[in-house]
Amino acid sequence: MTLYHWDLRKRKRTGGKKVPYRGKRAYEMGRNPIETKIAKEKDIVEVVRVRGGGIKLKLKATGFVNVSTKDGRTQRTEIQGLVSNPSNMLYARRGIITKGAIVKTPLGNVKITSKPSISGTLNGVLISSRNA
Repeated sequence: MTLYHWDLRKRKRTGGKKVPYRGKRAYEMGRNPIETKIAKEKDIVEVVRVRGGGIKLKLKATGFVNVSTKDGRTQRTEIQGLVSNPSNMLYARRGIITKGAIVKTPLGNVKITSKPSISGTLNGVLISSRNA
């Protein structure tokens, strides 16, 4: 089902109905959010064509994160669990990863810096190390 981001069917301040003066437009169209989860298998990516002919890679599930350390190295590491998700406490309970979420890895806690539902990858920065 397609979502539309428009307000033509709202009511007046007095409570009366408004009559829409036109139909739906393609630029008002939206989609349901992709909620990236932790998976033990391979990455599950959905390719979506967007307006203008481009594509977006939507990451549905993953078990790995690309971690950047303070010395400039980047390494692909397994996700052990979700510590917290400041964007929504219910996301933390359900194990959904968004930008800003903190995940636990063998290297330490990692803060997610990419938007997995748009970029199709999961990148993060090491915020606390295991051996510190």
